[in-house]
Amino acid sequence: MARPMMSRSEIDLIRVRAAAVDTSGADVAALLDDVAALVGELEAARLRECTMRANYLALLTAARATAAAEMRGEPVPMTFLTHELARHGQLPRDGEDARRVLADARTASALVECAMAHSG
Repeated sequence: MARPMMSRSEIDLIRVRAAAVDTSGADVAALLDDVAALVGELEAARLRECTMRANYLALLTAARATAAAEMRGEPVPMTFLTHELARHGQLPRDGEDARRVLADARTASALVECAMAHSG
């Protein structure tokens, strides 16, 4: 299982330790362990970002294809977008109201903003 993301205070502590390090073996070994952990977290964050960008691009492409199909009067223009949403398990439930979907998105956005504000 992956280690939880380092907190801002853990990263700040590493900075303080790095600035105060002397050349004794114990300090250097501890600092190298911290560096290895940071590199691992950076690699994991990079992979998450790449995955999110790829998913965003696929969704954007599906939305554009849907708009193009609608503009051309194709018989089932929603096929592209529906397929992409289904691929991620994000299709609305049968009969779900659009206002409910939008409200859920606003709530999720507010939660993300709150988490970001309290992460530092």
